Parts: sequence; structure tokens; C-alpha cells
Amino acid sequence: MARAWKYIIITLWIYFLIFSSIFLFLRGFLLKRDVFTDKAMCVPTETFELSIQQEKPFPLPKFDNNIVHHSGFIGDILKNSTLCVPTHSKVIIMIVDALRHDFIQFNESLNESETLAYQNKVPVIHELLQNKPRNSRVFKFVADPPTTTMQRLKGITTGSLPTFVDVGSNFATAEINEDNLIDQLVAQNFSIVFMGDDTWTGLYPKRFMREFAYPSFNVWDLDTVDNGVTYHLIPEINSKDWKLLIAHFLGVDHCGHKYGPYHPEMSRKLKEVNSAIRRIVDVMDEDTVLFVMGDHGMTSTGDHGGDSRDEVTAALFVYSPAPLIPSDLVEKVDSVSQIDLVPTLSIILGVPIPFANLGNVITETLPLTEGGNSSDIWKYALVALWRNALQVNEYLTFYSEKSHQFSQEKLQTILNKFEWLSQRVDGVSNLEEFQLFSKALKEYFLLARNMCSEIWVQFDEVLMVSGLCFMVIFVLSILYIVEGVPMDKMEPIINTSSSILAFIFLVSLCSSYLLNQLRVVERFEIAFCYLACLLSTLPILVMISKVSIGHIFAKLKSKDNFSMAMRLVFLSSSFGYFSNSYVVEDSTVLSFNLISVSLIVLCFSSSIKDLTKQRPDKNRLLYKGMSIKPKVMLLTLLFALIIRLSHHYWRCREEQMWCINSEWLKFPTSAVFSIYGLQYFYTLIYLALLVTVFRMWLRSSGNLVGFSFTVSVVRYVPTVIVICISAFWILQGLPKNTKYSLKPWQIQVWPSVIFFLLGISIFRLYVNPLSVYLLPRTKVTMDGVYGQDNIIPHLFNQIKESLDRRNREKSLSSQKDFPVVYGLATVYSAAVIIFSLFILLFISLLLGDSLAPSTALMLVASILVLAIQTVFQHERIVMSTQLFSVPWSTILWWALLSSYFFYATGHQPTFPSIQWDAAFVGAGGQLGSYIVPAILIVMNTFASQFWFALILPLLIISPFTLVVMFPNFIKKDGIRGEMKRGELVLYEKEGLFHHGLFILCSKYVMFQGLRVLLCMAAAALHRRHLMVWKIFAPKIIFESISLFISMFGVFLGYTLVLRVTKVLKVMMRKLE
Repeated sequence: MARAWKYIIITLWIYFLIFSSIFLFLRGFLLKRDVFTDKAMCVPTETFELSIQQEKPFPLPKFDNNIVHHSGFIGDILKNSTLCVPTHSKVIIMIVDALRHDFIQFNESLNESETLAYQNKVPVIHELLQNKPRNSRVFKFVADPPTTTMQRLKGITTGSLPTFVDVGSNFATAEINEDNLIDQLVAQNFSIVFMGDDTWTGLYPKRFMREFAYPSFNVWDLDTVDNGVTYHLIPEINSKDWKLLIAHFLGVDHCGHKYGPYHPEMSRKLKEVNSAIRRIVDVMDEDTVLFVMGDHGMTSTGDHGGDSRDEVTAALFVYSPAPLIPSDLVEKVDSVSQIDLVPTLSIILGVPIPFANLGNVITETLPLTEGGNSSDIWKYALVALWRNALQVNEYLTFYSEKSHQFSQEKLQTILNKFEWLSQRVDGVSNLEEFQLFSKALKEYFLLARNMCSEIWVQFDEVLMVSGLCFMVIFVLSILYIVEGVPMDKMEPIINTSSSILAFIFLVSLCSSYLLNQLRVVERFEIAFCYLACLLSTLPILVMISKVSIGHIFAKLKSKDNFSMAMRLVFLSSSFGYFSNSYVVEDSTVLSFNLISVSLIVLCFSSSIKDLTKQRPDKNRLLYKGMSIKPKVMLLTLLFALIIRLSHHYWRCREEQMWCINSEWLKFPTSAVFSIYGLQYFYTLIYLALLVTVFRMWLRSSGNLVGFSFTVSVVRYVPTVIVICISAFWILQGLPKNTKYSLKPWQIQVWPSVIFFLLGISIFRLYVNPLSVYLLPRTKVTMDGVYGQDNIIPHLFNQIKESLDRRNREKSLSSQKDFPVVYGLATVYSAAVIIFSLFILLFISLLLGDSLAPSTALMLVASILVLAIQTVFQHERIVMSTQLFSVPWSTILWWALLSSYFFYATGHQPTFPSIQWDAAFVGAGGQLGSYIVPAILIVMNTFASQFWFALILPLLIISPFTLVVMFPNFIKKDGIRGEMKRGELVLYEKEGLFHHGLFILCSKYVMFQGLRVLLCMAAAALHRRHLMVWKIFAPKIIFESISLFISMFGVFLGYTLVLRVTKVLKVMMRKLE
């Protein structure tokens, strides 16, 4: 057999090609808009003052034969769209993260006892609206999805629209280099003071005169950020040396994540918001405008990130001691877009409107100067709106010249609309004409925004088609490897492929770098992935051409009803991704398919038995005991029960109107109530039983004998980890007052200890994965050992037998001193089981005390599938070598189970359902990097995929393990003696074993890759579907990450088995 490292290289290259194909497709499907660094320039106009302040009318421009003769103030605006109009106004922006619109509404008909936790808790807004209607305004503040904080902050400072893919950068707060309100203020030498969410300092480093930033990522902490803002807020307002003051409160958002909007803590946080607003209003200067806003809303469970009505509908409240432009001046609106805030603030502060802004001025929020000429108010609004229109027109013209993405027809329509407005602006001479003109202007803004929204979801069809084609080729290449290449022909292919792959890698790398340096291609990574895929297809197509396609399909052709039934399940589980309703109900469909697979196995479990009775040769399988069908029936019923119980941990999607979340899922993990409920103690009992059962299994198999370092780690470390998990959950779930008496490190030290122990244990397991024990040499006889029912201690004669087959008879007849080796019959499965135990504890920690019991169901389900497939496989074979080939039906079952427990551990393929709590385990919100939190969230979300991929080798190992551990479970006359050696057979037939394991891993990755391929095809087909960004785009993103995690888990499991073989060889050489 080819060296193991060559198999590893081939495996990694296949993974890379699959990754590259998906990457190319997603870069074409999830486009980012072109971002330009051009800045709007400012020309100071000290000679011009607002006519409202001077009580002088604005001279209007004159038009003559399409040539503008400029005169007066508006004439200068037409001549220079970046004219800076000096103002004395200052602005306070109070951002209350996740302040939903109904949080500030006041219902006078409700008594205090009748209100929900979020109702009537901010009465100061209602009082100001009632008592000072000329000075206050309130709006629904509609956010553009994705509704994550960083994307919303970009929107309310740049005025640009986000794209779907921007959600992925919520954890990588890169500095904004696009023109924005903050940089415009700095360019005009205005001072900015900031306090609150440290996301701002990541987006705008070194922009603030004074900053008081606090870590924002710990959603368990409701008060640290808010207390810091409250402490600095009033003193900074009184300092009066700033132009813009930003105060970002986080308590409401964190309360939503931790408790939801209906918890009493929400009342407390909203009352604090009310108090802060009241204090600001009391100390504000006459020339200051207060904007109180939410960056997004929240769902009924306190989440956000999607595009549901509750998530996108935030609140906006505006108050000024000076009167605001009357609401009846223009058509009254109760809802504004968040990007409309940018030009509004630019006008108030007297700075250029940012270059890429697409919002329009909210005229009702512009402040007036006392004593102004009320009859000329509309001129002030006209100037603001026209400056806004000029800026938008300039941006559209520039963007169309640079990117050439706009439809010429739509672009020309908008340009004609602007030209029409330009020709009529000089004719606006009274309030009625202004109202008509402002209505036409808003239509222009809407047309521009809609055109940009459409163009920024244009797809790069070349990349999409390339990614799809490459993915098809590579999935078919895996099928070619596993079905079209016999084992004897595999080695020459593996041996020659490594040099070819090295050549392809170097050529792709050098060519991509050269093309990038020569500016032929803009993105090095796209060029590299494309060239690597393109060059790799050539040898793949050459290899495939040497094998008859008919031969492959003949092997895959259904030969019995069992195969036909399993393929029907496969088709129903795959092609349903083209239906949006199927994607929404994926958990239900997977549950149905799993039960269907188990019933199919049950129905066909005795068919082979009847056939073998007709063949009286010595190799036929004879089962002694009760018939095989009752055993499979019992296991199947248990499996169905486990699947049904796991429904308890399903999390509902917004679209599933029929679905009701379990009571335990309505609260976050480690909530206060958990400690006082049974759920917490159930979880602790489960973790204790988990470690106990694993230890009992390892002890009974002889893998927990002795005092080697590996055995000692397995014997003691899991217990210590369970104790640390329990301590962490207890401290995390303490009442707030008690918890705050503790220092943060006293809580976070426990998961830190767990991470350290897990790291040491896993590293040690990879260094020496053997958990066997060698007794001193002693006189033994073969009869005394083979008389045992459960043969765990194996004689050195068996080892000798595997090393030197030619001396078998001589070894058996002689009486020598033999060493006794405990655990040799389960040496492979023990390594995988030990590794999986540590991973299972890690997953339980991340899921928290509410969801950790779902891993118990996942564990039991995987054991039942291994048992059923072992029984079924033994029924169908006539030679032990057939056990080295895992059938497609078993891989289908395993893959479906992996996907199903994604849902059964409380997840959904939607961004609001991501369990952000996992990011703070061991960090407590003090994050120096976002890499570790991202890893923790990924491991929490895709725990089931990683778990089933990691223990995948057990599908080929378990038929040998269970026969050794349960001798009476299955008995076969023909191969009984050989199977008694258990997993030692795998070592003796190393080449066959490693080849079978490589094929198994390839089949599994192929199946998972095929799921992603179908999701890619569905997303491409439905790219103009109404639900593409709500359903199909998140689905493909989650499925792609799931595939990458599965490939990583498969690789770890595969290399662990190879490592066991290598260390076992070293041990046997020493014994020889």
C-alpha cells in the first residue's frame, strides 16, 4: 500500500478543491458592492448664513437656454454640491442597542400591572411629544438587513446600503475607509466625544477627541457598558467642547439576548434608558439636537440579524430645545430609513454629505432658530433637500462610470428625472410649489435607492457557473475513486498524483501572483482558486476517461428492493432543497427520513438469512440465538424513540407558525432559573453518567488497565472536566446580586481550566493513542485463553502471528514465555472513543446546561446506528474482508443523522438562531481577538457535524469491536476464529483496512459535498426568488460551513487511526 502520507495529501487536495469551488460560487452569489474611497469635499462659505437666521429670503437660480445663471444662495448650491453651510448646532446621538419601536410607545389605557416588561417604561418620550410637539418627533427607524450592530453602524454613518455578505464581518470590525459622517467632522476640525460599545473604536480608530469604550461582546453582562456611559455622559455634555457626542448603550440588547424582551430585567434596562433621556433633556443647550435611536430591533426571543419586522423596526426619537421644521411642511411620514439619518445630520452639523450616501434628509428633524421668518422655513428645507439630491446624483454618475453595473435604461431614467428637477428648482417660489417639488425629489431618491439595491444583488454568473461546474467535476471524481478504481490500481494513482498536485500548486500560486502584480486580476485568492481548480480538472478528466462510465453505473445499479428503497430516501432528502418550504421544514423531513431508513433496515434485515440457508457451504452465516429480526426491531424502536425525544430540543424558525419552542429553549443557557429547576440537575447527572459509562466500557475492553500517562489521563481528566463544567454553570447561574460580588476571573477560570485539560489530553492522545497494557512475560497456554467468552487479554502469539505468518504452526506448538497485552482487541475503537469523549464534553460545555442533554440523545443514536449496521452487515457477508467496505446505505444513514442533530441541538440555518453565548465561555467578554469566539460559536453551531465526522471510522471498526465485546451477540461458524481477534484483524490486514477507511471517508465527504452542490444549484436557480436572502442564501452558507467542519472532523478521525497503526507497529517491533 502507498505510504499513508500520500493518502493524506490526496485527501487534503480534494478538500481544497471542494473549498475552492464553493468559494468561487459564493463570491459570485454573495456580492459586495464596490466601495470607493473618494471623499466629498467641502468649500467653506462664511459669507452665507441661513436665511432663517437672517430673516432674508433665498434668491433662486435663473435658467436660460439650459444654461444655469446662478445667483444668491441656491445658485451657489447648484454650482457646488459640497458647499458647507456654517451652523452652530451640536448633536447628541444616544444609541440604545436593539431599541425596538414598540419599546418607546406609551399606551395610556394600560395599568402598571397590565403592562409587559417592555411596555410604558420610557414615559419621558410620551411626555415630550405631548408637552412640546414643536420640539420633538418620533419615527419608526427601519433598518436594512442584516440587522447586526456593525452593519447598522456603517449604515447610519455612511448612508450606504449593506449587502448580504456583510453579516459575516460582524466579528471582524475593520476600519471603515468609505466616506462617512465621522471623517467629515474630523476634516472640518470638529471634535467628537464617544462613549459605549467598543465597535465604534474599531470602525473609527483615533477619530474621537475623547473616547470611553467598553467591551461589547459579552451579552451576559447587562450593566458594565451602560454604567460606564452613564458615568461619563452628563459631565461630557457639560464640557461643551464638542460638535458631536455619541453615547451607545448596550444593556437592552444584552438583556434581549440573555432573557428576551419579556423578562423583568428588560423593564429595569428600559427604565435606565428613560432616566438617561430625562437627564440629557434637562442639561441640553438651546443649540443642541438629541437623537435617540435603536440600531435594530429584536425578535420575541431577543435575537436579531435577520429581516423580520421586529428586527428591522427600530425607534427614532428627536428632541431639540429650539423648534423643529413643522411636520406639515412636507408630506408627513411615520417611518424613515436608517440611512436617512446621514444627510440629516450632515445638514444640521454643516458638513458635506458623505460621498456614497443614498439616504434623503428628514426635513421634520431640522432645527430652526428662534425669531426666524416662519414664511421662509420651506426655503431652508429646499436647500437641504437639493444639496442631498446633488450629492446623490454625483455619486450615481461616478459609480456608473467606474463600475458599469447599472442598467443603462434605468440609469438614464434617473438622470432624466434629475435633469427635470434641475430645470424646475428655480420655479419654486411658494410653499405649495415646494411641497410638490419635495414630493418629486423623494420619488427621485426612491428610484435611485431601488436601482442601487437591485444592482448590488447582481450576480457574477461566471464565478457561479465556474464554481458549480468545478463542484460537479470534483464530486464525480470522488465517485470515480470510490467505485471505479480497484484497490490494486489505487496505489499507482496515489503514488503519481502527489507529484502532479505539487506541480499544479506551484503553477497556480506563481501564475496567480504574477497576474495579480500585473493588475490582470484584482483578487489573488480568486485567481489562485480558479487556476488550481482548472488545472486539477485536466488530470482528473484523464483518469476518469480510462474507466468505463458504464462500469461505475453498473456497480451503482440497484440490485434489490433494499437499495431501491434507500435511494428513494436519498432523493427525497436531497432534491427537496429546491423548495423553500422544504428548507424551512428540513428538521421535520430529516426526522421522517431517519425513521424511514431504520424501518427499511428492519424490513430487509432477514432477507439474507433466508438466502444463506439455501447455501450449505461452510462460509455461510449461522446465527445462534434468537432470530436477527427481533434484535433489529428492538434497536430500531429504541432509535425511533431517541429521534422522537430529540424533537424537544428543536428551535423554531420564524416561518414555522405552528412551532412552539420548548420552555427550556425560551431561556438562555445558564440562566438563573436553571439552577432551581430540574433541567440543571438532569444535565449534571447526564455528564456524570457519560464519563462513568465511557470508563466502564474502556475498563471492560482492557483499555483502562495500568498507569501509563495516556491511561491516567483517560481515567481522571474527564471527571475533573465534569466538575469544572458543573462549577462554571453554578456560578454563571447565580442570582445577579450574588454573581456581581464575585470577580470575573472567579467564574471564567473554570472553562479556562477545561480548555487547558482538553488541549493537553487531545495532544497526548495524538502523540500516543494506544491505551493498552503489557503484563510481564509469563507461562501461558492457548487453551486457557480461548476458553474465555470475552477475550480481551491477547497473547503475544497473536502479535507474533501477525508479524510472521510463516512461523504460525511453530509458534502455536511451542511453550514459550509470552507477554499478555490488555486492550489489543479494541485498540482502534478505544482511541476514537476516548477522543470523542473529550469532544463530547467540550460540546456540552458550549451548548450550556439547557442543551447539553441533547448530546446524550446524539450519542445514543450513534451507538444504535453502529449496532444496527453491525448486525445488518454481518448478516449480509460471507467473508470477513467484506466488512472493510461500508455500504452506501450506512453512509446515507450516518450523514442524515449528522444533519438532523444540527436541529436537535437547538440550531436553525438562520443568523438570529446562532447561540452567541458560546463566544463568552472562558472569555467573559474580554476578547483580545475574535478568532477564539468565532471558533467557539462554530463548534457550538456545528457540533453534530463535527462529532459524526470524527467518529466516522467506527463504521468500519465497530463490526470487529462488538463481536469481541459481545461474543454471543453474533456467531458465525466460518469466520469465528478470525473475528475473535477483534480489531487485531484490522492491523493484520493493514492495507485493506486503510484503503477501506480512505474509501469510507471519501464516500462521506462526497455525500456531504453533494448536499452542498444541490444547495448551490438551488440558490443559483432561485437567485431572483422572493425568499432567496431569507431562506436559500443562509441555507447554502450554513451547509457550506457544515461541509468544511465535516471535512475537518473526517481528517482528524482518519489521521488518528493512521496514528494508531503507526504507534502499534512501533510497539510490536519492540515486543518482537
